[in-house]
Amino acid sequence: SEAAADGTRTHPSPRRGVVLLKAAGVNIAIEASRFVATVPNVALRSSPVPSSSWAGVVDYLGQEVPVIDDLSLLGLAGRTASTGAEPVVVLRADERHLLGIKIERVRRIV
Repeated sequence: SEAAADGTRTHPSPRRGVVLLKAAGVNIAIEASRFVATVPNVALRSSPVPSSSWAGVVDYLGQEVPVIDDLSLLGLAGRTASTGAEPVVVLRADERHLLGIKIERVRRIV
């Protein structure tokens, strides 16, 4: 335990793991509990819903996962360069939905 300013003892907050990614030249830290998988060098299929924010969809364990490329959905600016087969990370958006993000690479897990 740690000492608070008033001298009482507090319990340290539990540490949470993060996955450090690089996407569109930006370093991003994502809580590890949201991280589902990395799908390396995948060719994305066209999105069934036309939108400038969606790069397409990728199949993951029989589920069609939408993939974003426009980092403005995360409050950031930039787009990942398109090579035709980019790595994608699959994240848990909520209890039922997955979301993919085009990345340049996974930097490390902390």
